[in-house]
Amino acid sequence: MKTPFLIIFIALLLPLRVQANELCDEAMLSSLILESENIEKDLCRENINHLAPNELRLLVQINSIHQNVAKLFRLDTKSLFNVPYHVSVREMIFGPFISTGGKSGISMGIYPKDDYQMDLSVYVHEFGHFLTASKNINLPTILKHIGHSSMLNEAFSDLLALTVTGNLITPSKTPNCLDRLRYISTSQTYDYPQGYFEDFSEARIRTCCNSLMKNPREEKVTNFCELSQDYFSSDFTLGQHFNPIPNLDIDTHQIGIPLLSFFRNFKEKANIQWKNVFDKIVFPEVEADHELYLCTLKDGDQYPIKVQTIGTILEQFKASLSPTEKNLYRLLYKKHALFKGIQYSRLEVPKQAASILKDNLECKNRNCQVECILEEKI
Repeated sequence: MKTPFLIIFIALLLPLRVQANELCDEAMLSSLILESENIEKDLCRENINHLAPNELRLLVQINSIHQNVAKLFRLDTKSLFNVPYHVSVREMIFGPFISTGGKSGISMGIYPKDDYQMDLSVYVHEFGHFLTASKNINLPTILKHIGHSSMLNEAFSDLLALTVTGNLITPSKTPNCLDRLRYISTSQTYDYPQGYFEDFSEARIRTCCNSLMKNPREEKVTNFCELSQDYFSSDFTLGQHFNPIPNLDIDTHQIGIPLLSFFRNFKEKANIQWKNVFDKIVFPEVEADHELYLCTLKDGDQYPIKVQTIGTILEQFKASLSPTEKNLYRLLYKKHALFKGIQYSRLEVPKQAASILKDNLECKNRNCQVECILEEKI
């Protein structure tokens, strides 16, 4: 007689389970875990009517972002995901600057005691990393090429954030220089000094904190800046102008900035929106020639790999423009010294092609030493 009673008891609980996951199901979330010093809580396992206002706000924000990104990719929300998707939101002194994204989900940093205020722009950026790593056949194939390019990966996630939110870092209620630690202007160029692409980010954090600590106003900023002294160097040398040569110690978050600066400059002068730029890159009207690389495994097997590069992306972008816009393109191409960016990107393409092949073969557990050489264009 105990079994029927148990079944009835479970049946009574089922409506709560469905109700608890209503927004999570809509956002395609397998879990949304909040972590702080005193709590670890999965919002997708909670009755939605029992969530605190800040918890519900967080879930609604994520759902809205997923819907907006899906619309941008001309998909429904479900089609953005081909694997269970997990999000953790952790209270950390470095807040959003410690966030990461990968093929199974996102780990978001938020400032302690900040009422679970999530940086929406940073979330979209990390969501971009999830999309490029997820092997989702519903997404444009260019994302696979971007995901295997150290030069394009961060730039694409930045572009996604700019298109969805208009910012790389969401402006705080009390604006300060931390809001502009990563910022796209209309003047950044590949003719900047070498140091800009190496250790400029760390120097900018220290410079910002040196300014903020002269008149500290917020506990979270004070904690961030005090800890940054142990992690970020203030040493910074501009050095000579950027020279694309092999084996440079490049900051991948910096190397794509002049490319985005070019696109921002173009969109403002051509009076178009970030979405128009995004569409021209992700859904090109004319597909440029891919570069074909012949990749050889250690055992001698050979595979041809087509690669999308900054050069092919820019060619596709230019092909969609009117004659007037093409004149603007040529002027800005020169202003932002994009030829140097293309030169640097070519240095990493053999590695990019090898990474694509390893991913295609799923050969993480076998000997997959790969060498790729450029073949004739197809």
